[in-house]
Amino acid sequence: MIKKISILFLISLSLFLLFNCGGPEKSAKEYWKSAKLLADVGNFEGAMKEFKNITKYYADDSLAPKALQRIAEIHRTELKNYKKAISTYKSFLNKYPNNSKAPNILFLIGYTYANDIENKTKKAKSIYNKFLDKYPDHELVKSVKWELKNLGKSPDDIIKSQDSSYSGTSPQAINK
Repeated sequence: MIKKISILFLISLSLFLLFNCGGPEKSAKEYWKSAKLLADVGNFEGAMKEFKNITKYYADDSLAPKALQRIAEIHRTELKNYKKAISTYKSFLNKYPNNSKAPNILFLIGYTYANDIENKTKKAKSIYNKFLDKYPDHELVKSVKWELKNLGKSPDDIIKSQDSSYSGTSPQAINK
């Protein structure tokens, strides 16, 4: 009898541990607050871990797309890991294609290809054209068209093309 109770207890304990371990330690809002605090002090890896916990445990929460976007932004702006940023932006679009931030995310993919990764102007052009096809009335259309017009140009060339009174002096010469 004691043996049966012991076995039943062990099975119950095993099932309890199996189903209760590995779950979230915090609410989505608590993970968000923790991630923001970590990012504010420059602990970007820790912040991304907390943001990832939101996407892992609370994928249907309104904070999940925001967390995924922040992960991509940290990769792009803080860690300068542009390929990982693009991969994360693409993951956002796959998981949340109808999210209100989807157009912005698509724009950022094109922007990252155009401005942060060398020799990717064809890829940027493709992404920008996809943006124009998919979101022809979006507020970023003007920016997309500007980016397309200036793809592959150096900052000096962009300044020259926009300043009709350009005298031929480079910005570097002005700063000397």
